[in-house]
Amino acid sequence: MKRKVVLGGKEMSLYEAYKVNPVDGKLIFKQGTKAEIEKAKKIEVEAINEIREMNRRLNGNYTSMSKSVLSQNAGGRMLELFRKFLVPVLMNRWRGDFINHEIGEVDGGFYRRTMGNMWRAWQTSTEAGIINKLRDSLKRSTVVQQDKEKAMKALHDVVLLAILSSLVAILSIMEDDDDEEFPMAGYYLLYLLTTTRGEIAAFAPWYTMPAEMLRILRSPTAMTTSIERSIKLVRQLLDPTAVYQRDSGVWTKGESKLKARFLQSLGFTGPIFESVQFDPETALKNFRMTQK
Repeated sequence: MKRKVVLGGKEMSLYEAYKVNPVDGKLIFKQGTKAEIEKAKKIEVEAINEIREMNRRLNGNYTSMSKSVLSQNAGGRMLELFRKFLVPVLMNRWRGDFINHEIGEVDGGFYRRTMGNMWRAWQTSTEAGIINKLRDSLKRSTVVQQDKEKAMKALHDVVLLAILSSLVAILSIMEDDDDEEFPMAGYYLLYLLTTTRGEIAAFAPWYTMPAEMLRILRSPTAMTTSIERSIKLVRQLLDPTAVYQRDSGVWTKGESKLKARFLQSLGFTGPIFESVQFDPETALKNFRMTQK
């Protein structure tokens, strides 16, 4: 760890500062003066807060102390499922500057902070011409290491989106080629790349951001989907011998409606080997429909 402490007159990393207590088996600081131990404990608290903040940034705010009122019961948690990450992700990228007490410094969303730094440097430049303005802005830049890290995060997302978009475009051209059959592995890869690009673009400064964010917000929650499927299954139990009288989507004439409702209740979108779980071509078509 980068944080250093002094114990027994020797400087060491926080990782090296611990030893196992032979009495209870817990970690304690190595021998040092009372003042050294107190200072080391203060640094330990700062490191814990920094790790908590990093974990919140990476995985979302899931601590019991930070639960919303909706999250305190089972029904509320089902409503929030797959959506409670939205606010932390958006704030991590677009929040204005604020005092982050967990890491003890000014913080902000890395997209907004990076764009703000670039715009301020551009506005104060007295050079003429785009290239000269850029060089002058870089020369006079007063960004700190934290700002550089945030700029690299923003650049990483934009470059990744550009790569994904290029790969999707190439595979889509191959898919549309009537002369050769597109392989199943190609559909799996194209589906993975398309969905990954969509999820990243929903939060990035990308031209498809509004449409992708709307797609995420309007998709049904886990609870409503599960309840709807369960209701359909229970209703079908009242008429277990019913069959489809004509082709209906993925279901063909003569197939049991009870079988269809049962598979749908398990999450399948059609007959087992024709469901999106086993048919990437259908999954890709369905995902593209949500983007329109």
